[in-house]
Amino acid sequence: DKCEIQVLPEWIGELPLVVLDLTANYGLEDLPLSMQSCRTLRLIKLRLTCLSGPYAPSFEADDEDENSLEGRVCLLTQEGTMPLEEVSTEELNR
Repeated sequence: DKCEIQVLPEWIGELPLVVLDLTANYGLEDLPLSMQSCRTLRLIKLRLTCLSGPYAPSFEADDEDENSLEGRVCLLTQEGTMPLEEVSTEELNR
């Protein structure tokens, strides 16, 4: 399920986290610096966030608007799912 988290609080790195599942938080673009000091974290799930990296989406047969992306390497950005070759250099460097 989607939680719609866009920003994590700075203090989250102080928690004794072992697993952090941020899946499907489409607006999440960055992790707080405090995460660098979190020594207990073993797994972080970033699928379907702006931090997840390139992927090849698949869509339902009745999803005509999205069929043009079927099988193409894409990146989830704030503007939505975009083919990797159309993503700006600035977005890739983020």
